[in-house]
Amino acid sequence: MKENQKDIYYITGESRDIVASSSFVENMRLFSSGNVAIGTSTAAQKLQVFGNIRVGTSGSNGCIEDYGGGVIGGTCSSDQNLKTNITPLAQEGRSYIEGLAALTPVSYTWNQAAAELYRKDLNAENLGLIAQDVESQFPELVSENDDGYKQVDFRALPFYIIEALKELWQKVQGHDERLQELEQENQLLKNRIEEIEDELDISAPPPPVEEPPAPEEGGGEAPPAEEPPVEEPPPEPAS
Repeated sequence: MKENQKDIYYITGESRDIVASSSFVENMRLFSSGNVAIGTSTAAQKLQVFGNIRVGTSGSNGCIEDYGGGVIGGTCSSDQNLKTNITPLAQEGRSYIEGLAALTPVSYTWNQAAAELYRKDLNAENLGLIAQDVESQFPELVSENDDGYKQVDFRALPFYIIEALKELWQKVQGHDERLQELEQENQLLKNRIEEIEDELDISAPPPPVEEPPAPEEGGGEAPPAEEPPVEEPPPEPAS
């Protein structure tokens, strides 16, 4: 390392002489903070890669995990034989459908504080949720970072969505069962009505009532309606 040098540079080549005479091309940088930059000269996090990342050994395997070994993405171990303290996510009296429906997905851009603290891009449009909204419905998914800002455990949301779908399916099943019950009750009522009609011999519908024919067009005026008779006053008594 050179005097006052803060970062470490790795230069590769076939030989020391070739490296010494070659133009400097930087592909990775290790900072004194411990951050690593690959394909770029800056690292906003412990690892920043300018390009694509591929993990795995063959086929479609490859897993990305969090610090505790929880799944972030990929094809990861999930065998029951590797787990203990298994508890269903569903809780009595809690509706995941209502909680998720209360959340509002938003589009946004980062502000100046986010750019200064975490090197966020001020111009990039993002999609996501507001941590305070998530906290009001699922407080266990929200925590605070070292700077006091709220953060969301987004990796858990797909499992909450699955639980909400199960709730919805149970409601649909309940409606189907109630519909079948109503259809059966309706059929029983129809059968009873038919029995009563047979007993009263009123199964045949009554004949339709014929209305008087309307006057033909051009057939003259309709006869005037008869006026009611005028009652004469009674004779006056003789004096």
